[in-house]
This record gives sequence, C-alpha cells and structure tokens, in this order.
Amino acid sequence: MKIAVFCDSVTGNTNKLAKCICNACKGHDVYYFKDFDLEMVDADIIFLGSFVKDMEPSEKFKKVFRLVIDKNIFIFGTCSFDDGPDYYDIIYKNFLKYVPASDNVLGYFFCNGKLPYSYRMKYEARLMKNPNDTLARKKLQHFDSILKHPDNSDFKELELKVKMILESGIVC
Repeated sequence: MKIAVFCDSVTGNTNKLAKCICNACKGHDVYYFKDFDLEMVDADIIFLGSFVKDMEPSEKFKKVFRLVIDKNIFIFGTCSFDDGPDYYDIIYKNFLKYVPASDNVLGYFFCNGKLPYSYRMKYEARLMKNPNDTLARKKLQHFDSILKHPDNSDFKELELKVKMILESGIVC
C-alpha cells in the first residue's frame, strides 16, 4: 500500500507524530512530505498533520486539504492550550471544515505538544502584575504539564490507531 504523510510543524511536535506514523507503516511504501507534492495524491492513504493555532489548522495545511480530493485521509496534529477528548473533538470538527466532502476520513489523532518557553514567561509576567489572575495560573500549570509532550503514551495511542487502519482492510 502506498502511504503519504504530510506534516506542517513549527516547533517539531507535529513532526514527531509524523515520524511515529511513518514507523507504524513499516512494510508499506511510505512517503513523507513537508510541502505539497502531486505524488501525495497517488497514495492509498494520506496522513495529514498540522499544528493547531486558534483551534484551526495552519494555512499551509488548509491549502493542501483543498488539493486532496476523493482520498482516504487521516488527520493528526498537536495543540497546546487545553487537552482531552472534548477539546480534540472540537479541533477535529474545525479541521473538517477544510476537508472536501468526497474524502473518506479514516480517523484522527490530536495530542498536546510542548510550547516555547516564551509562553511561560508571558503568563509569569501576567501573574506578577496580578497575582489573582486565575487564567494565567491555569495556563502556567498546563504549560508545565505538557513539557514532555508528545510523549510515549501519545505515540503508542497514535501507532495503535494507524495499525488498526492498516490492518482493517478498509483500504485496498
């Protein structure tokens, strides 16, 4: 089976997920792309990954979505400002706005990705100005909790999803 993995990553978090997908697809013809390439559209499955900004995929990702028509796709990405299934479902639905109706979405995976240290400094500065800023305190706690993400549990969960798709026989 021919598999394309496309990834738009700024901090390297989404790129780590893309590499996990490539490893999970061993035994297949796997092609990794950081930019759109016409060779992608010949794949049996296209794994499309993006960082999440303001609950949306990157602009580069949106453009690639428009070019991938009548394909089996899997969406993945990293985000940093919240976590959990409900949050990931909202992001997934936002990503779907850019997917052509003719595409067959096989699944999705989102997880946290660590942020640059400048974000922590921003929230620390807010707390210095206002020690009662509960949102800044919450953001600092979340920042600290995601420092090692994506982590091994994220990779294992993603690998399981990928292997289930490959072994399902849904795609020939």
